[in-house]
Amino acid sequence: MQQGLLTKKKLTIQDYDLQPLLFMIIQIINGVAVLFAGPRYLPLRIKCIQWLNHLSSSSGIFIPVASLVLDILEYKISKDGTKPGKAFNQSTSVKLPKHWLKSRNFQEQCVLSAIELLSVHFAQWSHQISFPDLAIIPLICLKKFHEITTIESSKRVVKRFIDQVEQNIEFVRKRRDEAAFSPTDQQSAESFLQLEKQNGCTPFTQFYKSIIDKAASRNLALNEALVQQLRNDMPVSLKQWKSRRKHEKIQVPQDDSITEGIDI
Repeated sequence: MQQGLLTKKKLTIQDYDLQPLLFMIIQIINGVAVLFAGPRYLPLRIKCIQWLNHLSSSSGIFIPVASLVLDILEYKISKDGTKPGKAFNQSTSVKLPKHWLKSRNFQEQCVLSAIELLSVHFAQWSHQISFPDLAIIPLICLKKFHEITTIESSKRVVKRFIDQVEQNIEFVRKRRDEAAFSPTDQQSAESFLQLEKQNGCTPFTQFYKSIIDKAASRNLALNEALVQQLRNDMPVSLKQWKSRRKHEKIQVPQDDSITEGIDI
């Protein structure tokens, strides 16, 4: 399903009579995300939000995902979650193992996932004239989370995100105050900051690119950790067999009949 949505993103949905189907898909994905709302289903919720972001980007329709994202920060984290857990690839699963909920990895993953998903969502609408309005409630919730969380790494990530969003809000407000058209001029409102969007020169654009780059680097490191973990979990007998096979020299049998009658 995810690959199908990524492929559909490359097409122009407006050219086809798919609007009724689009709204039905959005309702189904929202229903799945809400139905499986527990912390163990964090990977599934992340996938649902990613699908909604892809649909929003490809269709040009605003899909409110902020509430689904902010719910991730409300997950109750165990007080014993101070030790790092084993590497776990969430992209290939829809449910977390129970022991992972008590690890520091889960705490960090909740915050990083929320920031990444909100960054994608905000990046799609950071050039819109209504961006300051749609960012108000998420900012209030993030500021509250920043005050109560005791994890310094999470506080830094959230604070940087808040600062970047506020910079973009001020940028849009300033350009909005300078606009000569009225709020009822729909055509002018739709073309608002389109040149800046094409040039990628808004404050939030560069931050969004850095978030995506860091996420790619983190996924690469995770894959390497998973490979190393697999090697460490390999049975000793299998390790010895692989090592013996690696260093074993191939013995070529000598056949006297081949050299018989030949003077060397």
